[in-house]
Formats: sequence, C-alpha cells, structure tokens
Amino acid sequence: MLQPHLAIKIRLWLILPALAIIAAVGGGCSVARMALPEPLTVDTVELPVTGRQGLTWGQDLTFGEYQLTDIQRGWTESSSWSGVFWSRTDAHRTFQFTIRSPYRDDAVVVPAVTNARMEEVDFGGRNWSLNLAFGTTTLTVADCRLDGEQWSVILASSDETGNVMEGVITNGSRTIEIQPVRRMQGAAYDISETVGFNLRENDEIMGAIENINAGAVFMKRTLDGKTRDLLAIASGVIFIYNDVLDR
Repeated sequence: MLQPHLAIKIRLWLILPALAIIAAVGGGCSVARMALPEPLTVDTVELPVTGRQGLTWGQDLTFGEYQLTDIQRGWTESSSWSGVFWSRTDAHRTFQFTIRSPYRDDAVVVPAVTNARMEEVDFGGRNWSLNLAFGTTTLTVADCRLDGEQWSVILASSDETGNVMEGVITNGSRTIEIQPVRRMQGAAYDISETVGFNLRENDEIMGAIENINAGAVFMKRTLDGKTRDLLAIASGVIFIYNDVLDR
C-alpha cells in the first residue's frame, strides 16, 4: 500500500520547464523524461501531448489521434453526482471533457468530481479492492460509458499537496492500476515527486503517462482499441485534473 509522501507544494510538471532541466548530451540538448519500464522500451507507441503548456480555458488537448474537446474546468460548487461506485450531493470541484477516439464513431463524455472522501464512495459490496491509501487521501472520480459498460477512473491524491499518488481504471470486474513513477530517465534513484504513471493490468504493463513538461502517453502496440481508449481517458483525467488543481 502506498503511503503519502512528503512533497513540495509546487507542481513538478510546472517547475521542470521553468527550471529548464535540460542536460547537454553529445553537444546537443535532451529534455528531462520520466523513466520507462523495460516492457515499454520496445514495441510501444509514444503520443506526445499538444495544447497542455500555456493551457487556456476551453483549449483542446491532443495526443496522437486522440482529441480532448469541450473541456470544462469548474470551481468548487454544489453539485449532484451519481456514478458507478458512488452517489453524493455536496460541494466539490468538477471538470468535464469529451474525448474523440480513432477506434469509435461516437465521442465519449467524461465528467469528473474532485475532493471526494472515502466515505462518499459506495462500492456496493463488489468483491474487489482498490488497495489505495484512502485513509489520508482525497479522491477524484471520473465516469464514462464505453460499449454499453460504465467505467470509472479513480485517483487518490495527497491531502497535503493535492498531487495524484495512484489510482485505477475499473468497471468493477476489470481493473487497470495507475502506479506512480518517481524516477527520471537515466537516474539511479527516485525523487520525491511523481513524474508519471505506469498502467498495469495483472502482471502486464500496458502503457504509461508522462506528467512532466508537455506530457506524453505511451501504449503497447498490441493493445486493442478499447484498452487504448481506457488508457487515453485516464490520461485525460490526470492532465486536466492537474490544470484544475493549479488554478
């Protein structure tokens, strides 16, 4: 179980560009990147994110053939919400986006709510566990429908900083874990801040989300279209959550 880490309050994905963490390599320049696990160093497609830096209200995000449009970033408000795993009417910060995928004709709307507490999540007696450090965290929950199934992206964030620590993509029977990465490419040791996430189902690493600089999404080429869509939706939730958090 992941324990909350002591972290600086300035968001790393914002300060890395500001500090210009650029290393001279062979007379050229190399921008700092997150470390990728071995399975993602081969047979993997990288989808660089555009539109994230200097993000303005209503601006679209794209990575590869995925496009996030109609992005709505709300402030704390009283909202009634009913999702797969919980139902609650209370004051929360909300956001929403529409994602367009090359693997389906219809766009998918993804509404989300932040600042939820563990006691607000109703797992309905389902026989599975998130294995998250809920005791000292707040949650972000995003819902969507794919092929008639209801899916949720659930992120656990540090109470101290708001930074995402870990999470899952799940429909209650299938779960993809969102695991934190705190190591930069070429580094020997972890740092205190999360720089990205590995996406794992059972023992298989399926992709990764780089959450520093402009950002990037990595996916194994062997993934089917639906699994790619799930990873893309989780990526969108994390990118936009960070934008909401820092406003």
